Amino acid sequence: MHSISRASVPDASTASSASVIFVSAEVRVRVKLTFPEALVRRPVLAHLVREFDIDPDIRRADIADSVGWIVCELDGQADRIDAAVAWLRNEGIGVDLLGDVLES
Repeated sequence: MHSISRASVPDASTASSASVIFVSAEVRVRVKLTFPEALVRRPVLAHLVREFDIDPDIRRADIADSVGWIVCELDGQADRIDAAVAWLRNEGIGVDLLGDVLES
């Protein structure tokens, strides 16, 4: 499990894993959220905005009755994004970090 608040230095052996560039408290993280059937209709992104003060920017999505996924960028304070990712995983939503965490 990756924590976005810990910096890692990418090298050739870890090029496919998510790496973190942490310079400022404001970051942008690209994630893929995968929803099981029981959670497809929940307003998860609205919850992230209200509870964690995160701005999600949807880049791609595919939602059906039985499964769904969203690729989005999450903008906000690093500690709030960490808390939001932990909440998503605790709720049963798959969270994959898709690249570098960027300073906003």
